[in-house]
Amino acid sequence: MTLGNLMGRAFSIIILALALAATACTGQQVKASGEEQKIPATVKAIEPAPTDIAPDAQPEPTLVKGKAAPGMIIEEDIDSPIAMREGLLLAPTAGELLEKARAELVEGDYESARAFYEEALEYMSPMDPYYAEARRELTELLGERGNFQAIVDLLSGADPPHTAVERVLFAEALEAEGDYLGAVREYSILAQLSDEIMGMEFTQRSKQVIGKMDGASLTNLAASAPFSAEGRFATLLLAQNQLEAGDLEYAATLLRQLSFINTNDPEGKSAQVLLSMIEGEKGVKAGHLGVILPLTGRLAPFGKKALRGMLLGSSLLSVGGDSGLVLHIRDTEGSAAGAAKAVEELANEGVTGIIGPLKSNVAEAAAEAARVYGIPLLALSPAREISGGGIFNLFMREEDEVDRLVKYATTVLGLTRFAIITPDNELGWEYRNLFWDAAVRYGGEIAASETFPLGSTSLEDSLKKATGLFGLSKRELRERLRDERFARTREEADRLTLLGISHLGAPYSLPDFEEEFAAYDPRPEVDFQALFLPVSPSITAAQMAPQLPYYEISGVILLGIRSWNYPDLTRVGKEYVDMAHFPAEWEQSNEEGARFSEAFARQYGTSPGVLEAYGYDAVSIVSTPSALLSRKTFAENLYKLWGAKAVTGPLTTHPSGEVAVEPKILFVSGREIISAPSASY
Repeated sequence: MTLGNLMGRAFSIIILALALAATACTGQQVKASGEEQKIPATVKAIEPAPTDIAPDAQPEPTLVKGKAAPGMIIEEDIDSPIAMREGLLLAPTAGELLEKARAELVEGDYESARAFYEEALEYMSPMDPYYAEARRELTELLGERGNFQAIVDLLSGADPPHTAVERVLFAEALEAEGDYLGAVREYSILAQLSDEIMGMEFTQRSKQVIGKMDGASLTNLAASAPFSAEGRFATLLLAQNQLEAGDLEYAATLLRQLSFINTNDPEGKSAQVLLSMIEGEKGVKAGHLGVILPLTGRLAPFGKKALRGMLLGSSLLSVGGDSGLVLHIRDTEGSAAGAAKAVEELANEGVTGIIGPLKSNVAEAAAEAARVYGIPLLALSPAREISGGGIFNLFMREEDEVDRLVKYATTVLGLTRFAIITPDNELGWEYRNLFWDAAVRYGGEIAASETFPLGSTSLEDSLKKATGLFGLSKRELRERLRDERFARTREEADRLTLLGISHLGAPYSLPDFEEEFAAYDPRPEVDFQALFLPVSPSITAAQMAPQLPYYEISGVILLGIRSWNYPDLTRVGKEYVDMAHFPAEWEQSNEEGARFSEAFARQYGTSPGVLEAYGYDAVSIVSTPSALLSRKTFAENLYKLWGAKAVTGPLTTHPSGEVAVEPKILFVSGREIISAPSASY
């Protein structure tokens, strides 16, 4: 045994002796030297066991393990309390465990830190001065690691959270674990304990949690705390749910309850607005949607295309597709008078809103009638001037169309010099101005800008003007020929020099000038990389494209507009439209477009076009339960559109009421029209 061990043993014996002395008054009573004495509790006497030996016999005392005869002390009686007291003396204190936990936390060993925190808390009582601090630090650690269930277990005991930090973490943990009522309770307490600004913040967070509750939880909260901000908000949500479900009577009862208690808080004000809407639209049928399109007459093929898209978007044709939507379809016959009459009929039938028509002048008449009857209308028309005041327009704006095309041409294709040839009418001039402005905006230049007569398909004069050939006099032609002959001489001299032959010894022989001039046909000067040709329909562009190589214009990329997105472009244009780029409202390669194209092909056995896509999107964005609840919500839903997913999307409503379609860039590869590479344009 080493000296250290001996000293430790001696120290333990001293401690034991002191303990024995301290407990001398608690032992059993015995007689010693004629006086009554107490035997310490640690020294136990063995009572005589009954035997068959005569009373006067004196047997030897039997020692039982762990016990001693009277007046005897055995080694085990000493070792047991010594070991116990040594363990108590050597065990770490709660404060030491807390410091170890913090040290492990600094080292990044979160699991060890957590273990030390939990062990320290086991040693402490809630009255311990370090208890609150240790529990708060453990709560923060669990929150950082996302261990929400452990936070709930830690703080759900008899001792409630003491600090705001603990209570916030407790509320967040309850929310994460799906105990929304518990989270609302904690946020409500925090709101009461905080100043005005933080109180509003916690009340808002409480409302966000309430928004996640199901109907049963909302009912429970509304019934248990009807006068609290949380209970009133739950009641408002219940009322809105009933409105969406079509139960106007029950919704009105809940809203009157809110309005009666308090008309000035946010819930009371919202209740009054909804009550007014219910009272004002009693004749409106939720879920009923009007459609006005040209289904007979010259424009019937276009109206029927849009209608097929609408029917597909409504899910009315699919098996089990009962969405509660009812379509009221009217034929405008392609006339303004027919559109106005259709709007009047639909107003009397109580529809919540109307989709259509297509043509600009017809859309103007429909919009005017819709304003008279207070019905929101979503037109599928380029007549952007009708938008506003509950009238909306789903269409790709020309400025968006051209901006996307020029941005792609400059940033992705690397083009900088452009020529513009447009029809000589207002639409052509508008496209010219938009393209010119966009080219300057993106660092490009316009090398030439020409027009051609409306209705003509010949580009001869326009191309000659753009390439410097139109109207040249004989003097100008002779000068150009001299320049070309001189350029040929220089090229030949340079060639001979590269071959090591002196051009003086082998002069280049030119033909007679007058003979050459008599047959001279000047070559065009093409100083642009792309030609913007905003013509419609696509077959017209296809007929014009071969004229470029005919007039010796090569290496130029054609840029077009949305109307080029039809099979006629490649069927007629063939190799002459190869590499042509143009914007389009939708493409089949993205997620929404592919899903729509596949569904359309399954339903109708053919591929959809742009009108079908517009019709599909129009119904899709207005046929949500909340949108078709009333005429007010129909308009509000459209005004709130921002980056909405759609075949022609993402869709965003501008303040003017225009629902802007985001252009996609397509190009011709071989005989196919495909999506342009999605570079960062």
